[in-house]
Amino acid sequence: MKDWLQKEKVSQERIAELMNLTELCMKQTIFQYGGKFYQQTGGTAMGNPLSPFMADIFMGHLETKLKEIEKDFPKIWFRYVDDILSIVPEDFNINGFLETMNKQYATIKFTYEYENNQQLPFLDILITRKDNKLEYDIYRKPTHTNNYIPADSYQPWSQKLAAFNSMVHRCCALPLSPGNRKREFDHIKRVANNLGYKTRTIDTLIKNHISKQRLKEITTFQRDKPDNRRIKLTHYPVITNKLCQIFRKNDLEPVTTNQHKLKTLLGSLKDKDPKTDQSGIYKITCSGCDKLYIGQTKRNIITRYKEHMHKARYNIEGKSAIGDHIIATGHTITELNLTLEKPVARISELPIREAIAMHKNNREKLLNDDLGPLDIDLLKCLHGTSHIHIPRNRHTHPGSDHTQVLGPITTQRN
Repeated sequence: MKDWLQKEKVSQERIAELMNLTELCMKQTIFQYGGKFYQQTGGTAMGNPLSPFMADIFMGHLETKLKEIEKDFPKIWFRYVDDILSIVPEDFNINGFLETMNKQYATIKFTYEYENNQQLPFLDILITRKDNKLEYDIYRKPTHTNNYIPADSYQPWSQKLAAFNSMVHRCCALPLSPGNRKREFDHIKRVANNLGYKTRTIDTLIKNHISKQRLKEITTFQRDKPDNRRIKLTHYPVITNKLCQIFRKNDLEPVTTNQHKLKTLLGSLKDKDPKTDQSGIYKITCSGCDKLYIGQTKRNIITRYKEHMHKARYNIEGKSAIGDHIIATGHTITELNLTLEKPVARISELPIREAIAMHKNNREKLLNDDLGPLDIDLLKCLHGTSHIHIPRNRHTHPGSDHTQVLGPITTQRN
């Protein structure tokens, strides 16, 4: 980067300042994984806005270096960041040239791809050699799904049409043959119809892009854009669409936004906890039969699971329904039989959530000792005032997450 700045005749003071700032930004590569902090020591970080720029500068430096040491450097050489398109003679020593490129830096390795059936994809373009001429078409990978925002999605109309606008613009901008261009337009319409868009919507986009392209070809004049002030609106169709009409009449250009918060913009270095490290309502199923156990815990569920297994391992009866079942039947239960049914952050909700989970399962399959009255509308307790007897396990012991319930619990509307 320093060499490039010097070639651009930037002052030494400015170069030193830019180099310090760049180094500061590129070293912010700390991340968390598995509860530990790491720092990336090589390469550029994904998501860093400077990474593509630095990669482009590096590739420019590498190209300059190769031209100095390689006499047979290809005369036709097009590059986009790190993707390169080159046309070489048939007797060109591609393996020798590739070996020279890969020797420059130990961490940078290049590969190459020959044309197949006189065709070669480059980025999103398919180049075909026909009668000593090059023809162009749109290239999509075999894994491409044509999955875009559907028409009935709860998104601003401009955002839903953005993908189709981009495809139409690309089709109009590239030097495609009339047949390839028509085939691409038909493909865009077909994809749009599958997602619920009308054909005339895409026809309007095509007409507008063709009109803009013809206008650029016949004149250098540009239309005067109204100097409207912009106003941010959170997208809510019932209200936003009506407000947009009012604002445009008053020379205000509405712009939809999600009102990003600072927390969202900065992101999070913390990796997500596995489900077994979360608290809430858990379920343990038996591998040898169709029995299951529903429980609650304010600690992580793997700790509660190990307590159940402790009772079974040491033949401690009467302290765990799961332990009693394993001791009586000899069935096998492992961590694979443990699932988190409902993560619950508020401890006060645990009894009700547990009762709901029990209510959703067949009573005959439950291993819980004391099921209690489940024939009530439990959801009503979460939204109003009601009484509910919470089913509890009769067996409680110090260290258990289960507590004794003495009577009905009253939940009130927040």
